[in-house]
Amino acid sequence: MNGIINLSFSVKDILIFLLYIAIIVAIVVLIKILIKLYQTIKEIKIIVEDNKKSINKSISEVSAILENANYISNEVSDHAKNLRPTIENFSQTTENITGFTSKASSVLNKVSPAFGVIGGILGKKDNSKEKNNKKSKIKNIFKNNKKNKDKQKDK
Repeated sequence: MNGIINLSFSVKDILIFLLYIAIIVAIVVLIKILIKLYQTIKEIKIIVEDNKKSINKSISEVSAILENANYISNEVSDHAKNLRPTIENFSQTTENITGFTSKASSVLNKVSPAFGVIGGILGKKDNSKEKNNKKSKIKNIFKNNKKNKDKQKDK
């Protein structure tokens, strides 16, 4: 014992020491997490208290909105049920009209040549009538102009 201190540690002692260090580190980390959690809860509590009136108002409005949405969906459902026969009737009518127009189209295709011939004949007669009408209108204009000139001379 000449001033030298002889220390010896067993593996068991080293593992126990490391376990104590790990426990201390875990406790420190846990304390930090709990402090952060406490601060967060405190901030949330302040925010909720500051906005309590707005939150309550929003909740009551959401309730009213849900009631209105429920009413509207019921009304739409009722109207849809009422419109179903009308839509089916409309569909049937559309099918009938489609059938009629196809039949009418085939009849018109068969008759249209005859109308073309008749139209051609009537068109020639009408053209001659229009020419006569134009001539008589022009004659009337000249007669009226001549009468107006005669009236002005008499004055």
